[in-house]
Amino acid sequence: MGDPVAASPEERVAALTRILDAMDEGDQGRVLAWLVLLSAMALIGDAVSGEGLVESFQLGEGKQGRRAFRAWLAEFLLKQPSQPG
Repeated sequence: MGDPVAASPEERVAALTRILDAMDEGDQGRVLAWLVLLSAMALIGDAVSGEGLVESFQLGEGKQGRRAFRAWLAEFLLKQPSQPG
């Protein structure tokens, strides 16, 4: 999207429109929605149950375990889904 501060309102609208158009191609929008839902649920779980959630993943205890969970989540979310067929 470039530098949003330097962009005019029209340029920001055009950039966001291009992103939304790209989301309409294939299953991009559906994939993004699932990733957002998954990450939101994981972050809510981390905030609400914290160490209990981390312990269920057996990633360690305390701050180190929570850091490991967030690293695992980031790695999971950044993996490219395989293409069908």
